[in-house]
Amino acid sequence: MNSLRKLPIVRLAVCSTLALSSLMPASVLAADEHSLLPLMQDELKLSMDKLVSPEGTKPYFLQYTVTDQKQISVQATLGALISNDDKHDRWLDVDLRCGDYELDNTHQIRGRGAGYDYGGGRTELALDGDPIATRQRLWLATDARFKDAVKRLGQVKANIKVKVEEEDLSADFSRESPSVKIEPWLDVTCDKDALVQRIRKYSAMFRDHPLIYNSEVTLSGTTTNELIVSSEGSKLQFGQSWWRIGVRASTVADDGMELWQYTAFDAHSPEGLPDDATVVAAVEELIQQVMGLREAPIVEPYTGPAILRNRASGVFFHEIFGHRIEGHRQ
Repeated sequence: MNSLRKLPIVRLAVCSTLALSSLMPASVLAADEHSLLPLMQDELKLSMDKLVSPEGTKPYFLQYTVTDQKQISVQATLGALISNDDKHDRWLDVDLRCGDYELDNTHQIRGRGAGYDYGGGRTELALDGDPIATRQRLWLATDARFKDAVKRLGQVKANIKVKVEEEDLSADFSRESPSVKIEPWLDVTCDKDALVQRIRKYSAMFRDHPLIYNSEVTLSGTTTNELIVSSEGSKLQFGQSWWRIGVRASTVADDGMELWQYTAFDAHSPEGLPDDATVVAAVEELIQQVMGLREAPIVEPYTGPAILRNRASGVFFHEIFGHRIEGHRQ
């Protein structure tokens, strides 16, 4: 077990408490359907009506999920800008099933895995929502999924015929009532130039501390909108936005032990991020923590009872107990 360093102050948590704002994004569109929703419904109906294999197999369930994601990422160290990126992606996921609710193409073939990876992954869509280009991409992705589903359904049926009766006789898919909910389409904007200058300012605070060998301040913002339509009648539109300022610093003690600290501020919008004075104070505190760790004596290894903070206890329980249960279930 690695030794720890002891400070006069309590330092059980490596990551300081997150400052989470409950503010919703300031800029949202009216709670109307996005123009892609009716287009997706039209293509879905067309596919359900027209898709059929030479043997007569048709899809019994089809769902389109379109995800639109905008991201910004800024990184600075010692006052210098390292990266400044903007990214916009829009992609389609197709869930197509042939057979019926009791037995379909996703059924596990004994000796192999379940069939959730058939037909390839996501399909990139036109960022500007061009209807002709979008319809073409939807159709091509659906056609590829359908051909793979028909092929795999035949493999599933053949596997069942040559194997002994399965222990798990549950259906491959459940019947659900349609869900319809249209939330506002999020369109979050920010003064990025001002935010970049703030990130550079915070990172420059480490220039006066040469014993802190590595430091960085980051800004990340992600706004995601999702559109979902299914052959069962579900129609969903929802989104979320997440922003973070992160500060990390590390040093090396005289005995060679690497020491680091990290703090972050999270919010649902750029307006919800803390003001300049709050972040400056947090950076100053983190600098003192790192320098204090460097001079702190080593704590001898300890085995025995421990009291965890409420935030830490949930993570501890999940990592120690939760993953083992997940592995057992799999």
